[in-house]
Amino acid sequence: MFFKILLSIIGVFFGLYIFFSIKYNNPNKFIFIWGKKGSGKSCFMVHEMVRYMKKGWTIYTDMNVNLPNIRLITDTNNMFKDYTPDKHSVIFLDEIGVTWHARDFKQFDKKIREWFKFQRKYKCRVYANSQDFDIDKGLRSLTDSMILQSNIGNFISISRPIIRKVGFTDATFTGESKLVDQLQFAPPWNYKFYFMPKYFNAFNSYDAPYRPPMPYDVTKNPLTYKQLRKLGFSRKLAKACLSSSSSSAYSSNIQNAEDKMLT
Repeated sequence: MFFKILLSIIGVFFGLYIFFSIKYNNPNKFIFIWGKKGSGKSCFMVHEMVRYMKKGWTIYTDMNVNLPNIRLITDTNNMFKDYTPDKHSVIFLDEIGVTWHARDFKQFDKKIREWFKFQRKYKCRVYANSQDFDIDKGLRSLTDSMILQSNIGNFISISRPIIRKVGFTDATFTGESKLVDQLQFAPPWNYKFYFMPKYFNAFNSYDAPYRPPMPYDVTKNPLTYKQLRKLGFSRKLAKACLSSSSSSAYSSNIQNAEDKMLT
């Protein structure tokens, strides 16, 4: 009888704990996703966009996505300096280290840092990714959690949450105790797996800022056909290389002659 009562009390306690944890959960957080090239960061972002669209949230992003009713950010440098998104919004920022790199801290506007400090009060959730944790130090300290992104076989993406806890170092003869961030991976049952090709059509993975082609010159004295064959070139490849080299040299000579005429 005693054990039944004890189990009932424990069950009620955990039931109330789960109920209030869900009821008063704060969804307005700043999550940082980092991983190397091709690890699935953009796929994870698109997956989260779809998830929050189904929940009725407003989506903002600076990514080139094909999903409907997405608000594309046009002024990335001043998006939090002079403006704020609508309430109940999720903002997805791609390669945030390019926009707010840690080495540009002298040019980092304090208004942006202030927005992130009041992010919860603006009722916005932010996802940002980069290839390294290279954003401004003021923003790094405001991240609520992190996710390490990797992949298996270039088509299965793995999201491993990283828990951030505030700790402190012990005082030594060289210094006082200090508050530090203690990082550790969440338990394996919190890992998420995604089939990356499912999201490839929803965004342009090769979208990059435009830059003019790099200037170049061509090889002056290329190897002969026989020399290329000795190096293991197939007949087709050797002929194609020599044909391409001669046409490039011809174009280069024409361009040089035109430049001389202009001068």
